[in-house]
Amino acid sequence: MAAVYITGRELFGVAPGLAYTVDQLKRLPFAEVLFFVASTLVPYRDLEVSDRDADLQFADRWLDGDALQRAKNLLRSPARRLVVPQALYVLAKLAAAHSPDTVAPEVEAGQVPGALFGAVEVLERPRAQPADDDEIVDTRVTELSSYLVANHHLNQPVDVDQLMARFVRLWVELPVERAHDKKVINLEQTFRDVTGVTLNDLQALTMWLWTLGQNGTPHVSWDVLRETMHWSSERLEATLRLFATDVQTLRTGLLGEADPAFVWAFDTLERYPVVRLEDGSVLLLDSNLLLRHVFGGLTLLDLVDALDQSPDHTHRKLKNQVLDCVRHLAEMLALEVLTSLVGTGPGSTRVFGDIELRGAFGRPGRRICDAAVDYGDAWVVVEVTTSKLTRGSVAASPEALSGDLNKLVAKAEQLHSTIVALRAEESSLTGRPPHAVRRFYPLLVAAEGFPVNPVSTELLRSRVREKGLLADPDTAPLEVVDTVELAMLEGLAEQGGPSMRDVLAGKERAVFHRMSLRDYLLQDARLRPRRTQRVQELMDKGWEPALDTLRPTPTR
Repeated sequence: MAAVYITGRELFGVAPGLAYTVDQLKRLPFAEVLFFVASTLVPYRDLEVSDRDADLQFADRWLDGDALQRAKNLLRSPARRLVVPQALYVLAKLAAAHSPDTVAPEVEAGQVPGALFGAVEVLERPRAQPADDDEIVDTRVTELSSYLVANHHLNQPVDVDQLMARFVRLWVELPVERAHDKKVINLEQTFRDVTGVTLNDLQALTMWLWTLGQNGTPHVSWDVLRETMHWSSERLEATLRLFATDVQTLRTGLLGEADPAFVWAFDTLERYPVVRLEDGSVLLLDSNLLLRHVFGGLTLLDLVDALDQSPDHTHRKLKNQVLDCVRHLAEMLALEVLTSLVGTGPGSTRVFGDIELRGAFGRPGRRICDAAVDYGDAWVVVEVTTSKLTRGSVAASPEALSGDLNKLVAKAEQLHSTIVALRAEESSLTGRPPHAVRRFYPLLVAAEGFPVNPVSTELLRSRVREKGLLADPDTAPLEVVDTVELAMLEGLAEQGGPSMRDVLAGKERAVFHRMSLRDYLLQDARLRPRRTQRVQELMDKGWEPALDTLRPTPTR
């Protein structure tokens, strides 16, 4: 569930250091470093290659002698890693600051693998000497805590099927199905009107580039790309512009993040995971960043940015409508998955939504959560939030992470208030006498994801306890899940596996009870949820634009 990266000191007997890396980069063209980053990441993003095998491939290709032998010895431990994405990202930032566009023929070329392990040293920037209690996890966010959360956020698994399914449902299907809802607008039409690009084209190009990365060819010429897509140059340029930029613009963006103090700030690479080279060819820097951009949230930023830059004053109102719509639909989607996993037929577990809860428990000043699931002797009480880590938290700012945690504590207040109401007035909701013994499981669904690990879990739970919330003996500790984990529970339900209540009860008693629900299911409970039929159908719809575009035109 966690791994430790191998340092240059362990490999070479001495730490390469920042000065060594800068010296190497000064003798390497910037584009060559970008090629190294892209080609190195390919096996680590290959769904059929393990990180260990990718590490061994890297060692065999780039190391020799004692360094190669040490790498292979260290990699015998499953908890060690040779190459980590953040070091490659830092290398790209340092190259933006120090690598020229071209290098004179007489200059001895720099060693880019050595420069990589010098970049690893930048990740270990010196910290202030901690006080004795600085590493105790309670309510305070320390530098180490923020570092771990930022690391976890960057290295979270990318679930291609879940990302595609969520995108199709959120951006394409729900806006049509909920067109009568005053908070909902036609996102597909709005995106095309504002950006000049259809969502179908965005999906098609994204999945084709991702497929190239999976096939080990992240670099493709412009002519081949245009001929393969069967598009005009104008259409291809317009779509590519949403997530790609030229080398110099990429350099400028990375320069703004090159200071070691901003070592975890990767906004530019997340914004532009694809780069256009001087000859017009396209280089996919990181397929994970591409998927996260298009299907994981930055498509919304593409739309909002276009509205911000528009001289039309009415677009400010439209921007707020877009943001409100996406948040509203994200909450609806989370509740939709929740309902799917617990069932809705006769005799199934009962799900009470926001309207029913407010009808039974609504009082002036009382805050009620989004849903409650009745298991007879237990309640799973659910609040959905679209709040996510701010850019400061992603860049390992303790102050920003503290603020983000406080937002989640505010959501815990709604869970607490609902549990208090259920404890006192359950019959007002159910219409029947309450069960003699009940247990309450508070569940916070982070629709946009949240890195759950022992540190972030304890920070949040400590703050919740400090507020006197969710502290009664009949209440389980607060759990935070995302929509992917809800879908895993949905998969278990389809397989006839344990219920959501049983999973939460088991996790409460588990050794790694502070880990994420995903880790509990896979590592502790040894369960293997299958992809659900719902997700499979949505994923197929996500692939349709790409398949339709790439399918050869019939000849007559």
